[in-house]
Amino acid sequence: MEGYKYKKRSSSTIVDIVLCIAFLLSISYLGISLYSYKYPYEYNYYYKKIIENIDIEKTTIKKNDYYREYDYLYVQNVEYLYARKRQDLINIMYTFINSGQETVEFYCSKEYSNCTNDAKALVYDKNNNIISRIYEFSHPFNDYKSMSCGVDKDTNRVIYHVNKKYSKKKIKAINNEVDRLYNELYDPNLDTISNIRNIHDYLVNNIEYDKEKSDFVEKKTDIDSSFDSTSAYGALIEHKAICSGYTDAMYLFLDRMGVRSMRITSKSHIWNAVYLDGEWLHLDLTWDDGRYTSGRTFLSHKYFLIDTPTLLSLDSKNHIFDRDIYKELS
Repeated sequence: MEGYKYKKRSSSTIVDIVLCIAFLLSISYLGISLYSYKYPYEYNYYYKKIIENIDIEKTTIKKNDYYREYDYLYVQNVEYLYARKRQDLINIMYTFINSGQETVEFYCSKEYSNCTNDAKALVYDKNNNIISRIYEFSHPFNDYKSMSCGVDKDTNRVIYHVNKKYSKKKIKAINNEVDRLYNELYDPNLDTISNIRNIHDYLVNNIEYDKEKSDFVEKKTDIDSSFDSTSAYGALIEHKAICSGYTDAMYLFLDRMGVRSMRITSKSHIWNAVYLDGEWLHLDLTWDDGRYTSGRTFLSHKYFLIDTPTLLSLDSKNHIFDRDIYKELS
């Protein structure tokens, strides 16, 4: 019995098969493309799971050493990076900034039709001050210099990206100085307020207000300061700062002490708010520095751990803050 013989395919037959496969692939690709264009939510498998509430898993976001489990009346950390309304976008942005990551990607509900517009407005709308307030609830080392937003309207996908304010090199130098000063200034035998006063006094006495930087920022003068005085690096390493530098530096020591705090911004100023014994109090190192308020060298405690009515009785212009955002101090 003769064995089976395989007929060798002609080159023309092989070409026909290749062309047939190519045709089928092109039809499939066209079909998928048209389907994804018409039904973008169904085409995105991950998004389909979300909108149908099928087997939704927690969206984990990596957290750095400066993430804090602090929630506020205005913003809260969230486990699910999924936006059904505008407040969800704000909470996601806070969670993202608080985590210290540089990029985050998430989706919005199919029913939240204005999601991508709202997401971009939070970053780019010049009349919106929310983005410039959210970072104040997080650790200074998770601050950003700039933020960008990318969206995919077909699937309601949002991507936020930030450029960090503090470099790793500067964070290391700042942490070394905070460690050194903390060991020198903190006395475990004293109460919390006394220790805060010790640190407050040291910072006020050892930081020089950088008027050149202030004039460049506020008055748009031509000459900028050479110091990094908007940050804790300028305050602690270079000993030159404006209000944001004082505030960041004080935050680091409060955080080291385990004292919860946040930063508050008005239209022209920034200072600390401190949570002690169930009450939020104001702490403004810049305005306790006589070199800022009067040009003379002296230390004041006028703005040391005071309540809101007292603060506004002392200054009703530069310390006017948005009570809808800093609700704890209302």
